[in-house]
Amino acid sequence: MAELQGDLASAESWFNKALEAFGALKNPLMEAFALYRLAGVETKEGRFEDAILLAETALPRVNGCNAVLTLDLWNVIGTASLKLGRIGRAEEAFRHVHILTEANGASKPHAAAAMNLGTILLLQQHDTEALTFFVEAAEYWTQVGACKNLEYCKLGEAAVRLDQKIAALSNAGHAARTSSEMRAAATEMIALYPELIETYAKIGATQLVAEFCASAASTAKFVGELDKAGRWYRRAADVFRSIGLADRARESFDRSEDLLRNWTNALMENGESARALPDVLLLAEVAEQLGHSEMCASALLNAAIIVVRTSQDYARAKALAERSLALLPADSSDVASAQMVISHCNDPDRDSTRLAPPPRVHDVAAVAPGSLLWIQYRSGKVHTLILTNGKIVVLGFTTSEMALRVLDLIVQRFPGDDLLIAQTEGSARATFEQGCVADGARAEDHWFVYEGTEEFTKLIASLEAQQPPPI
Repeated sequence: MAELQGDLASAESWFNKALEAFGALKNPLMEAFALYRLAGVETKEGRFEDAILLAETALPRVNGCNAVLTLDLWNVIGTASLKLGRIGRAEEAFRHVHILTEANGASKPHAAAAMNLGTILLLQQHDTEALTFFVEAAEYWTQVGACKNLEYCKLGEAAVRLDQKIAALSNAGHAARTSSEMRAAATEMIALYPELIETYAKIGATQLVAEFCASAASTAKFVGELDKAGRWYRRAADVFRSIGLADRARESFDRSEDLLRNWTNALMENGESARALPDVLLLAEVAEQLGHSEMCASALLNAAIIVVRTSQDYARAKALAERSLALLPADSSDVASAQMVISHCNDPDRDSTRLAPPPRVHDVAAVAPGSLLWIQYRSGKVHTLILTNGKIVVLGFTTSEMALRVLDLIVQRFPGDDLLIAQTEGSARATFEQGCVADGARAEDHWFVYEGTEEFTKLIASLEAQQPPPI
């Protein structure tokens, strides 16, 4: 009664008194029953070690005299062992339950034992036998309409079949004679991993989730999909950490950081900054988890610069640059870059020009001596490039042909920008530069690069190659 009412302390006290009384009466079967009830209380209290010990103590007292009590005791041992992660002992216990329930014709406990064995064997990746037990259990749950248990068994079947398919592809890849055949097998595996991992997650096979995230990452790395590999290792690290496997988590974080760094560097070198941004931010997270402050700061700074370049979301860019600055050591060369980005984001007139007269749009075929051309937004703000060191670049042109050529390059690289060519006649470069630096901004944060110089040629070459401007 006390156990039914949730008073487990009182229940334990009463069952201990019963155990003493049956011991005094020299009634081993009833002693076994009292031990079984005590084991049930320990299980509810989460004291699984004690539950197993009590059940194991009770088994010899039954001595085959009561099959139902025997299977109940083995069921306690199996359940508690699963909770403790003792897969081998749990398998042994549920095999006993499976045999006893079959002999007794106890259909529901038999199906439950089959389902538990399917799970245990799945965790050990003994796929063929696991599939047999899941199918057996599913047949019974279908007959009695136990939808929840049936769904679980179907998930188990699906996981086993997917694992078998991936294993077959892995074997085929290892047996392949050419690199193209190996890559083809690996590519098929990569397509199957997400479904298998999510199925394991639904079943609650947490360690398999982590292991297969790491396997997916390794396979993706093999075929050169560094972005997927970096993300899979990141997820593997999180799951390993959640189940207390700190060394495996650290290893996965390290691999994720290395892959994400290589991947994002390649994208930025190829001028694909917008595409790189999500993984640059992920790299910052991974570096932070590893305690790599400078790597985290560098990634945050790169993210800030990308945001300025691609979306002009200055509030977000400033927040990223400030986080970077807070992590950087005082003697880091990136400190000045972070400060430049913050200063640029703080400037309300960051891109405006105060040059007059109003620009003539695209009617610049004839350029008077001493005239300058530049590219600006239709709103009147000067178009700038932000280097990876935070420097703000303004391009100045002396010929309309070059101005139009660069305008086309910029439009290709930043589609959607409403840009035009503006011109001022007879202005000295000093006047032009003064007009481009808004009030409160620092002139030293700007770099004016003019047509005809070596630096200008390098910048235009980088635009043509879809590369980021050189530092």
